[in-house]
Amino acid sequence: MSEEGRKARTERIVEDRKIIMKKCPVCGSGELKKGEIEEEMFGISLGRCEAEICDTCGESFVDEANVRTIEQKAKKLGIWGIGKKIKVVRAGE
Repeated sequence: MSEEGRKARTERIVEDRKIIMKKCPVCGSGELKKGEIEEEMFGISLGRCEAEICDTCGESFVDEANVRTIEQKAKKLGIWGIGKKIKVVRAGE
């Protein structure tokens, strides 16, 4: 599903210049509840952070402040952007 489709399916309320999602934009039926998740990248733990978690599909959404913290930790560990550095030159036998 395209990003535009996800946004269109999401119920949004604008409050203090923040967009608060009530319905999950991924499955379209779950309610988002506050919780805590373990964030990891390439199997390396980046710690726990607050998130909105879908009670149906389990998809999680973190706010901008937590995204920045996660990004800083990943950069410090040298794993930020590693997916762009890796290139498969041959696959198969």
